[in-house]
Amino acid sequence: MLLSPVHLLGQQTQPTRQVHEVKPKDTLYSIAQRYGVPLDQLYTLNPWARKQINPGDILIISAGELTPKEKAQPRPIQEAHPTYPAREEAEPEQAIRPEIRVALMLPLASQKTYVEFYEGFLMGINDLKKNGISIELFVHDIPQDETLDRLIARGSLTGLDLVFGGVNEYQIERIVRSRGYGHYVIPFHRYASLDQAGDRVIQINPPASALIARAADTFIRKYKSMEVCFVRRTEDGDDPFAHHLKVALGKAGIRYRVVNITSQYLGVLGRNTVVVPVSPSKPLLQQLLAQLDPNDACTLFGYPQWQSYGDEVTKQMHKYGTTIYASFFFDPYQSDATDFLTKYHAWFNKKIGASYPKMAVLGYDLARYFIRSYAALGQGFMKESWLLPSDGLQSDLVLSSSGHAGGYYNQRFYFVRYDRNGNIHREAL
Repeated sequence: MLLSPVHLLGQQTQPTRQVHEVKPKDTLYSIAQRYGVPLDQLYTLNPWARKQINPGDILIISAGELTPKEKAQPRPIQEAHPTYPAREEAEPEQAIRPEIRVALMLPLASQKTYVEFYEGFLMGINDLKKNGISIELFVHDIPQDETLDRLIARGSLTGLDLVFGGVNEYQIERIVRSRGYGHYVIPFHRYASLDQAGDRVIQINPPASALIARAADTFIRKYKSMEVCFVRRTEDGDDPFAHHLKVALGKAGIRYRVVNITSQYLGVLGRNTVVVPVSPSKPLLQQLLAQLDPNDACTLFGYPQWQSYGDEVTKQMHKYGTTIYASFFFDPYQSDATDFLTKYHAWFNKKIGASYPKMAVLGYDLARYFIRSYAALGQGFMKESWLLPSDGLQSDLVLSSSGHAGGYYNQRFYFVRYDRNGNIHREAL
């Protein structure tokens, strides 16, 4: 698929940012107090600092243009839509690409979910065509691991700018260890050795431990003044999130109770109670909803998988002001999302599947983000990733390094609240 060359806009001047160089013994809390800003503002402007800050790090205190010293620090992608550097200002290794060479390596003939990803990917490429980006797309059906081995042996990855695919640990490992391509994007699975993969590997799913830890910390900040009630059935074990949250609540000195709804009565729950099922199980959620009293004014907190449980469950989630944490969230009632669904139906004469995440939307978001990035900034685009727009329909990408010799992963996740008025609020974290 060949499209015409990219046209880039010049940079715009913005107000100077206020920054702080971290000193020994500084903490995020003490810095927030010193500048009189909310701690959440520091988290929002410096997501990378959630893990650790060290003397010499540069923290953004208020928004504006980056100083030269800030540009030396790793920076997250901005929520706004900044313009890209003009062609004549680009460094040699970041020159505009006359044509982006992209490969998809997926089991398309045997698994419909990956076909949906491919279809959304094509829609993303079509949008890029309208912006004048030239793309050569190679699509490989990978029904078996041996098929991938043969393609790699024939040099099919050589000369590619971007590779997308790999649906199991073996395939991911083979692509990671291959040579001759620019960057490899792992769209679906988590790679166990990401911290040793090198900086050309990008994993879209955050490591489970990192996501769970951040979600639990955010939960405690939001619900620390409420009674926390975990619910389970006799047959239910703790999901890793529920287990981590219990430990974190204990360390924070916050009490919680656990109710077995197979044998115990919940009682009437007031507005000061947040109810957390111990797993994302649909039968557990349905039994809980059936046992809640109509007079209960409690809040529910739950899991990403709840997005795929259907309209009836969603109505009940609204009734109790439910919040879920999720790496991906697609609101079909937003105008951009509605446009996408309409176009998808027109292109392929079908509706997108009810999977989590929505595979067609994932393909669309990833095509637009990474191909546009390569077109604008060249093979060094990860060095300037903070320049790139974060405007996905289902996932806003904020890429973070997994370590000194490691690859990158998307650290963006959401708290999504289904309020009692039927509205949905997505808070990016």
